[in-house]
Amino acid sequence: MKKSALLIVLTLALAGLVFADHEYAEVGSVHDIMEVVQGPSMKYVSEMMKAGGPQNDDDWKHAKARASVLAEASQLLLMGARVKDEPWTSSAMQTIAGAKEAVAAADAKDVEALRAAMGTLGGGCRSCHKVYKPKK
Repeated sequence: MKKSALLIVLTLALAGLVFADHEYAEVGSVHDIMEVVQGPSMKYVSEMMKAGGPQNDDDWKHAKARASVLAEASQLLLMGARVKDEPWTSSAMQTIAGAKEAVAAADAKDVEALRAAMGTLGGGCRSCHKVYKPKK
């Protein structure tokens, strides 16, 4: 848990730097963002949903935190030289929209809304991976 909390804090700190009074400069690669932030956050919430969804207040808090980090990190994918072309942009926007829906669902503690939001979010991920990271 300490490792994931650290990742969340670092991701939010990086996202916060975007709005600081300086020019944004890419540091992490798309691979870094996917491997350290997006992948583990998506896996965490997906596994929770496979197990029946959040079961207590702590689960809802963690689902919301992971969804918020997915939204923030997806916005990083739309910055600077990371943007590739149209499928990239629309997929990232779908991921962000689904993540925002997931945050709202977690606030409302609505399992079905969270399930639907994760479908939207996962659809954004899949549409991008289909083009840029096809299965071998």
